[in-house]
Amino acid sequence: MKKILSILMVIIMLAATLASCGDPADTTGAPETEPSVTEAPDTNSPETDATVTDAPETNAPETNAPETDASESEFVVPDDPTYEENEEEKKNYVFNYDFSGGVKQIENYNIKTEGWDYVADGGYIKNSTDNAQLAVTDSQLFLSGKSFVLEVDLSFDELPHIADGVTNFPLSIISWIRKTNSSTFYDWIFKLDNDGFFYVKDTSTKTEVKIDANKKYTIGLFFDDKNSQSKIMVDGEVVGVRSLASRDEISSVLRVFDSGKEKAHFKAKVYGVRAYLADEKELLKDAERDIFTALKETVNPTLCFVGYTDKDALSYKVGEEMKFDIYLTCNGEVVSAPYFYYSIEGEDGQKKTDGYLDGSKGHITVTGKMSKPGALRVKVYVCDENKNKLTKNNSSLYVDLETSTPQKSDLMFKGGAIAGLEEIQAGGKRPSDLVRFWNGVVSDCYNGDIKLLRFDELSPESFGGDSKKHSLYLFEIECAGGFSTGYLTIPKGKTSVGIGAKFVSYGAAKKPSPSFDSSNAIVSICAHSYHLDDPNASVVSNYGFNNAENQNRDTVYFKNMIIRDIIATRFLKAYVGDSSYGKIVFEGKTISPLKLWKKGDAYSVNGGSQASFQSVAVAALDADVTKASFGVPWFCDIGGDLVGRFDGWNPDYTDALMYYDSCSLATLIQSDVTVTITAGLGDTTSEPSGVVALYNALKCPTTMSMYQNREHTYNPPLSVVYKISKSA
Repeated sequence: MKKILSILMVIIMLAATLASCGDPADTTGAPETEPSVTEAPDTNSPETDATVTDAPETNAPETNAPETDASESEFVVPDDPTYEENEEEKKNYVFNYDFSGGVKQIENYNIKTEGWDYVADGGYIKNSTDNAQLAVTDSQLFLSGKSFVLEVDLSFDELPHIADGVTNFPLSIISWIRKTNSSTFYDWIFKLDNDGFFYVKDTSTKTEVKIDANKKYTIGLFFDDKNSQSKIMVDGEVVGVRSLASRDEISSVLRVFDSGKEKAHFKAKVYGVRAYLADEKELLKDAERDIFTALKETVNPTLCFVGYTDKDALSYKVGEEMKFDIYLTCNGEVVSAPYFYYSIEGEDGQKKTDGYLDGSKGHITVTGKMSKPGALRVKVYVCDENKNKLTKNNSSLYVDLETSTPQKSDLMFKGGAIAGLEEIQAGGKRPSDLVRFWNGVVSDCYNGDIKLLRFDELSPESFGGDSKKHSLYLFEIECAGGFSTGYLTIPKGKTSVGIGAKFVSYGAAKKPSPSFDSSNAIVSICAHSYHLDDPNASVVSNYGFNNAENQNRDTVYFKNMIIRDIIATRFLKAYVGDSSYGKIVFEGKTISPLKLWKKGDAYSVNGGSQASFQSVAVAALDADVTKASFGVPWFCDIGGDLVGRFDGWNPDYTDALMYYDSCSLATLIQSDVTVTITAGLGDTTSEPSGVVALYNALKCPTTMSMYQNREHTYNPPLSVVYKISKSA
């Protein structure tokens, strides 16, 4: 037996060639002369806030995987290696590890053990120190948008048990997210109970899958960097999903750890440790349960569709067939339905294709193609045995079983793909005097003193902040069309800070909220001119859609909105920065600048939907901006319908509105601004082709991420993302 065990623990080193990831096409728009209000700064700026979008981030889906059957007999060690050669080739293994050889390195991966001892007699490992861990450190993989799995094959001769009252968690898989100024981590815990058992426990979803002695398990972490998700797996099944923030570096860790000096003891046979490149589709299997059974048997069920294309959804050529594999899932498990209804429609004028497909496997495959550059849209609904679409209005499928509360939206897939991406330009004509017009507006905003009408210091605690860490002000500034208003937050105890501007999405009574950042002074700007402490403040509900106003560029509602933004950001730079941006006057007195920021330091703008429209405008008209983030950007390509594209949610086209179209304004953003765009391939408010036109209009370093099955205000808990980048 010892001989067999020793053979099993011999390392099988398999060099795997990592799939190379080529640079996306550089698709820059035609540049024109930029406005020059202030000199453009260098963009060597620290990391600032992540994009704020109109659509709220969706929590990871709750899961409740079934209990694993207990084994009555003692685990028998197999005579042959667990993984055969053909399986290794299929999974593109990066390495196998036997715990006895110390530090290993293959390609970009640094693999090391800390605090784990290999015990030759018996073939198990034990934790000899606190925080023992096997770590795969990845500082390169995320740049290529790949995914990988860290797996351990093991069985427990002796289950973990509490020693001397220690109730810590003995085994964990952790994903560390390292940002410029901080480190955070997301973990999945294997929970110890008082009876000597332990459970897979996702600390977000509270999933518990009982683990038994003498049964072999494959415990894995699927790090889906491409889609910014991390998932815990047991025997190849996903039992927990966590969305991850943007990061500079990640480390994926399998860790044994203890609290204090006491140990939670266990003995585990380890048969293999692997890290391999992976395709998320390989984790999705044909349905074993129907959707109704899954809903009844799952605690806190979350339903969603997941869709994949046979190649990058942004990379199709005109005339090339697009293949979609679409899965119905409940907490990550593929579930079946009697039928699926699908429809396919493109921006090339072809007749819509639709029909019904068998849903017994939980997934369907549909195809389409585009005869000219633009977006293809795919929709899928769940149907009953009579082929009736199950909507929130006609099915108990949409009622929360615990609260009997109907869901807000239908369960459906809304996604698509782009053909001829580099050829998609704005359908409307860019005004020939765009630069001259906006230079005049900006010049007027920077003339004269900055006249504060209000400058009230408020308690941060009233808005969820901490007065020990931040100062908070409500400001109102005199300007054309009324006044500019918002909140200003400044971190305390800093000798220098970055600055940032945030905006709000469309709404007649929508007000900004203060944003507290540890490294940046942030101005949160109201889109309208009303008092923020007036509970009844509002404007006309359909502002910006008045066709008569939109015939003249000077009467368009958005002109004064952008003026308010410019006035507020000028005040931000003058107060947090220096007096070169103007003298600040309040109640007849001059307010001295704080001199915490200077031209060339970090200055970011971000927002979602209408707030993205404002972010585009400020990035275009303020040459001090160094970084901009646009989430589900609105008002892109308002003339798209003139060339046959989907309308989206925009006012009727007029030539005057092209002065405000995000695609027009994007051409004014300077080449040293770093831009990120996030959008949905299922968005019918900000159409994907319009967002692509925005991307093509930019002539600065830009990364665009487009999410499958993402709508304007809906973020699916499971999603596939496609990224494209370009330099200046």
